[in-house]
Amino acid sequence: MAKRINSSDFIITQYIRKSNLHSRYISDYLNVILKSIIGRRGQKNSHVYDVYIWGSCWAKRYNTSNRLVNTTFNDISNDKVIIHLENHYLGFSSFFTYNAFNKMHYKLTASFLKNRDHSKVIAILEDGNPVFYMVGSSNFSYQTYTQKNSGINQSDIAFIRNNYSTGSLIKEILKNEQNNNSQMEYIIKDVFDNIEFDSHNESYWNTYHDKNNIFSIPYANETNILKDFFKEQLK
Repeated sequence: MAKRINSSDFIITQYIRKSNLHSRYISDYLNVILKSIIGRRGQKNSHVYDVYIWGSCWAKRYNTSNRLVNTTFNDISNDKVIIHLENHYLGFSSFFTYNAFNKMHYKLTASFLKNRDHSKVIAILEDGNPVFYMVGSSNFSYQTYTQKNSGINQSDIAFIRNNYSTGSLIKEILKNEQNNNSQMEYIIKDVFDNIEFDSHNESYWNTYHDKNNIFSIPYANETNILKDFFKEQLK
């Protein structure tokens, strides 16, 4: 008999292919995730959120940095939210991105030219615990996140860990995927009814999912793999 799944050990893994997305591509995807977890502009948060960005080939101009940040973080709360810009790659710096976030009145830290690294990672921590982790080929740049590149595609993998703030989002993902994944029937039966969520954390997944094709699969393990991912990335 399979071991009963504890909802706190439950993670949704998503495969994100840029060509399967519409409109502003990865920027819109991340905006939905941020709104669902952190909340909308003007919302007062009871938790502290740290958003870590390893951008690699960052935007190299003020105007494209401003467009990228204004699109991706459009209407996202800045209450108890700290943005950490973590790396640089040869010829690129997070300097312009730092200024774009500063204009939106986020608290900030930045390594600028200290950490030379080619990783492309977005991590969201709630009170120090990772609840979202996305890794892939996508540089944090305006062209990659929002524009259709002729002949150039991108693939990213995202992990969403179930907790009180992500529960509403995870429930909507499960509902949308249950008809496409034979494993969902078991997951919903064993986990779905036990997922609790903060009623203040509205999910925006249903509207977004209708226009975008993202493959989601369940994962459960007593080991906090997102915490392990994050610790390894900080080395």
